[in-house]
Amino acid sequence: MANSVDSDLDEFRIPNTPRNAADIFRRHINAAMAETTAIADDVTALRHGEELVSRLPTLAYYARTTPTEPFDEGGE
Repeated sequence: MANSVDSDLDEFRIPNTPRNAADIFRRHINAAMAETTAIADDVTALRHGEELVSRLPTLAYYARTTPTEPFDEGGE
């Protein structure tokens, strides 16, 4: 976090020119977009997890109704 604070302090030391203002804006918008992407990825993973959990009863139903062969423990 020290880098973030140093970066914020550097903005006050940089001469106020249109180019520097654009660079600062671009840096902030890139950071905001990265955070938004991370949140979107989390939401996508959550949705996939919810869908998987919702399908578990269906998968378990087929597992219960499918006949199985006797379990061979020793390979004799």
